[in-house]
Amino acid sequence: LRHRPAAMSLPESVAARLAAEAVPRALIGAAALAAAGVSRSTHDLDLLVTDLRVLDEAFWAPLRGAGIVIDVRRHEDNGGTP
Repeated sequence: LRHRPAAMSLPESVAARLAAEAVPRALIGAAALAAAGVSRSTHDLDLLVTDLRVLDEAFWAPLRGAGIVIDVRRHEDNGGTP
């Protein structure tokens, strides 16, 4: 039998990409609440980054090439208050 390493989860894939480029990040939103023990239903993962390189489509090419959908939004694109 051959042992194949388990595929990375979506959060692990995104974290690995950000780490590979030394991009500081913070988990926010419902996933952060869940990590703190507060249950809230969600289907997305919200990360806060301040490195503008992540806004470049080419930054995410390795993940998109693997079939992962990346939806990058600036704060002002979400109708948020600066």
